[in-house]
Amino acid sequence: MQDIQQSISTAQTTLDSAEAQLTNLENQVTVAAEQLVTTVVKQGLSATGVNATQLANASNLTTAAVMDMVTPAIDQAIVAGTVSLSQAANIGTLSENLQGLVTQAVESSVLSGATQLTQITNISLLSTNQLQDVVNQALSGVMASGVSLTATEQNRILSQAMSSIQGITGTVSLSTIENQIASQIISVTGAGTISSLVGSMGAQVTNLFTTNVEQILTTQALSSLQALTGTIDLNNLSNTIASQITGITGGQLSSVLSSVTSGDMSGLFTEAVKDSVLSQAVSEITGISGIVSATSIENALASGVLSATGMGSLSAITNSITSINADTITSLISNSIADNVLSRLGGLTTLSVANIENLIGTQIIGLTGSGVLGTITGTINNNIVSTIGNIVGISDQLGALSGSLADALGSLSGLSGDLASLTDILNGGTLTEALFSATNIQSLASGVLGDLSGSIASSIGSVSSISSLISSTGIISSTDLTSLTSSFSSITGGLSGVTGDITGILSGSSGLTSTILSPTSFISAGGPPFGGMVTSVIYCSCSGNYRLDVSPPVGGVFMYQPGATIVYSFYRIPVAGVWLLGLYGSPVACMVPSGKGCATLGAFPMITMTGTSM
Repeated sequence: MQDIQQSISTAQTTLDSAEAQLTNLENQVTVAAEQLVTTVVKQGLSATGVNATQLANASNLTTAAVMDMVTPAIDQAIVAGTVSLSQAANIGTLSENLQGLVTQAVESSVLSGATQLTQITNISLLSTNQLQDVVNQALSGVMASGVSLTATEQNRILSQAMSSIQGITGTVSLSTIENQIASQIISVTGAGTISSLVGSMGAQVTNLFTTNVEQILTTQALSSLQALTGTIDLNNLSNTIASQITGITGGQLSSVLSSVTSGDMSGLFTEAVKDSVLSQAVSEITGISGIVSATSIENALASGVLSATGMGSLSAITNSITSINADTITSLISNSIADNVLSRLGGLTTLSVANIENLIGTQIIGLTGSGVLGTITGTINNNIVSTIGNIVGISDQLGALSGSLADALGSLSGLSGDLASLTDILNGGTLTEALFSATNIQSLASGVLGDLSGSIASSIGSVSSISSLISSTGIISSTDLTSLTSSFSSITGGLSGVTGDITGILSGSSGLTSTILSPTSFISAGGPPFGGMVTSVIYCSCSGNYRLDVSPPVGGVFMYQPGATIVYSFYRIPVAGVWLLGLYGSPVACMVPSGKGCATLGAFPMITMTGTSM
């Protein structure tokens, strides 16, 4: 049995390595395709009649591409002093970051000791449900310490405690609430002392109360911030939050304000304003109507800055930005077209040179609003495009192979679970057959890893190297073309072999599962087989036996009859959590005490023989 398990374990480890190697190969092929597509896109953009410094409309801009362009431009303007992050135009521009700012302020105030979350200035700030939860949690702690409370007593204590606590005026501390609860427990039960009862309520009461107070703080602070009008700076933001903190928990406003503005608050506010600036700038740029140029992007960016901060000069901002120019737009167009082409190649009916070139040409015309399809495709190197088609075909094969490999690993994982439940009740013939199957699976797994790490990896490495060379030179030599053709042929042949091995693993895994769980080896030995984990055990004291609930793969309800059931190693029965594999026979009854006699819980197949896990 150990030999079978070792073979499967070795096969799993081997396929794990193969999966990592396959991922590496997929990455290499993806990079090669990206390099070659970028190369031919640049060729197409150089065609006569194509204006590669403009976009036909802003809808061709992705948010990610605009963000990549805007971020360094904003940083450049900040360094130049034309963009300031010291204020926001209004509270709405900070909406996405308000929660984080309030949370940081509350945490800073609590950590400094200026704010105590264990008190609240008015008990009515806590909802009835929140207060009931605190009382119930306190009662749970008391009962967990050994104090017995009936349901009726709990309800009386809850009602009286709620009435008493809600009648308190002024600032209320958690200790006062706990004392009130303890007093009501004594009033209802006549047992215990206030100090012992409060001591038994536990830390969970404190955690629940402080969480409720913090939630109230956050909600009230957010509501007050959202009501602010005009420009927002760190000063009025912090004052608003500090006022809410002191209004809800008490404390000195000056101390709370000092703690709120310390630490990371200033940096978080600046980052929040910057996020707003970037968001507004992206919105303005993607909303440009008509032809999009470097100048129109700069103007839209500056407009976004003014909208987000309410300060600055449009001309000063645009004059300080040099990172956005004609080359920026050309690079943006090139990258966008390359991404679009790569995402659409898989949708082509055939990966012919004409189809790929037409796809690229159409994308160029659509993004730039210029050029003629025939002229564009005429500037693109056909051999490079043919190479792209082959690489995409290889990529598709690798993707399919990745799915098959995952299936094989899943199958072996399930098989390992089945093996864990087997014991020495398998006869010699079944063991021999299972070991042969497991050894064959191990061999096939080694073949998969060998092919992926050997000739296939070498050929893909060659393709990757040549693709990088083409990308840097823009040309493909006849020697490179010959080498690529040979590599593609080698990859295709190798992948076919790997696919065959994986098919063999899946088939062998299925066959091995069938072999080790087949009933034919057991029926002649005394009944049909069962096998699974014991999930529950009931002792049938009247009949002197045990009812066992057994999980799949071959589960059900069975009876263990001491003295009649033959037990093999590791002899752990009846124990929940142990795996069993054995045979069962005719039903026997499970009898348990009932009143002055016994009653049956049913009759279930008796286990005639079984082995157990450790």
